[in-house]
Amino acid sequence: EPPAARAAAESAAPEPAPPRPQERSFAWVPVDSSAECGGTVPRVACSWTLMASEIGSLPSRVDFKDALCKEFHPHGGVNPQAVNLCIQHRGQVGAVVRIGTSGEFAGLATLSDKAKVASFGSVTVGDIVPLKRVGLKSYYPDGFTCTDLKVNVGNYVWEYGARRLINPYTNLWLPCEDGNSCSVDTLVLSTANILVVDPRVDMGFQNLAKKEANKFTSLLQQTGVPAIMLGIGIQAEADMMLEEGALSNEASHFLRTLSSTVDVPNVGARGRLSSEMCRRAGVGHCVPSGCPSLFLNHTLDLGARMEQGWARIQERITKGERPKCGIGMPSKTFAGGSKLLRFFFDDLFKNFDCSVLLQTPTDLENVELMRKEWGIDIPEEKVRYFCNVEEWRHFLAKQDFFVGARIHGTMAATSVGLPSLAVPTDRRIEEMVQAMDLAWVTEADVLAAKSAKDLVMGVKFDGAAFDANRKKVACWYHRMFRGIDIRPHPELELFMESCE
Repeated sequence: EPPAARAAAESAAPEPAPPRPQERSFAWVPVDSSAECGGTVPRVACSWTLMASEIGSLPSRVDFKDALCKEFHPHGGVNPQAVNLCIQHRGQVGAVVRIGTSGEFAGLATLSDKAKVASFGSVTVGDIVPLKRVGLKSYYPDGFTCTDLKVNVGNYVWEYGARRLINPYTNLWLPCEDGNSCSVDTLVLSTANILVVDPRVDMGFQNLAKKEANKFTSLLQQTGVPAIMLGIGIQAEADMMLEEGALSNEASHFLRTLSSTVDVPNVGARGRLSSEMCRRAGVGHCVPSGCPSLFLNHTLDLGARMEQGWARIQERITKGERPKCGIGMPSKTFAGGSKLLRFFFDDLFKNFDCSVLLQTPTDLENVELMRKEWGIDIPEEKVRYFCNVEEWRHFLAKQDFFVGARIHGTMAATSVGLPSLAVPTDRRIEEMVQAMDLAWVTEADVLAAKSAKDLVMGVKFDGAAFDANRKKVACWYHRMFRGIDIRPHPELELFMESCE
């Protein structure tokens, strides 16, 4: 072909089409809600969260974590809402990120990417949950610790337990003491035994309980938002007859104000007695759910594991071994509780390798008095207390079993799957151990036992009943949270899959 003809043909041929731009791809990076990025980021929350029933082929890219952490605090600060878009699936949560054309990290995805994320990864998305501002009456900060035992540190257990019920990614916790100065979408309140129904209770405590009830009422009226209450209960002596009890006007007014904020039961009472006292006050929104610390551990078969643990402990005792025992002291003075203290610090120490877990300054005073008055050898290294709940739980996990006369110390042990025996010394503790199906004996049982060894060998714990009850309580929480439009903890949602 002549050169001229070939050149003409080439000039007439269509130009090749430009390369098509590569479709943007996505991945998700698992993130912790606290102490992320080597502890440099105390809190991670998500502006929007895709609730996925199926995550399809959306890849998990743990290798992007360092790049993601740079997005969290680009200027050395901390932004708790740094993740624009998250995805939650089967108890796990991660940040949705963009992947560049060369497979590199290309920044955080946004809500406008949700359809592309779903189509790219064959992700089945249900709800799309915005971040909620949740007000808390009390606040237990992440990583909290202390140097001196000045308060009842057991209170930190139920407060931390209340927080562990709630999804930390879709809910931003804000301390809310004054409703006029905090802007929140909802309130999650937690308190203890402010429902005083026994006139024999110390008058100072009665006045304190009334003051606390009035504070809660003012907070509800000032914010005007939906609210729930966790862990509220009665204060009464062990021998009080329920028929004789009555709530104060302040407590009744608070409960009625609280129940009016939503149309579903929204008061988590400590047990049947507290729930009954609510009903007598004209409030039908109380459910006996025990202590929020029941869900510090999100393991589905926790009861079955503890039942197996009791069998192992009893077998070891039969073989003559000395298992390690954690002791939770009774809330009694040295003079008023000498018989029970003798059991805890004489009999238990003789039979087992025990450590004492203190909760109040009175506990410390009792230890010193027992050393001085009774000559009981309680080594310093065997006396411990913790303000940080996770450190407390970590220590308990190294024990073999636990015997406790306070509810929160016993729940801290239960939360790590430790076979735990509760010894209630008043009605408030008794109603909680019954509401949560814990292993327990009465104070009279303890004093009548031949030895601590006989008492421990006689424990019969029904793990299946414990697990079934936890499932029931989880469904109560499910209805409460739905009533104020917040999500439960991602792992706790696994408990709630079959809830109506």
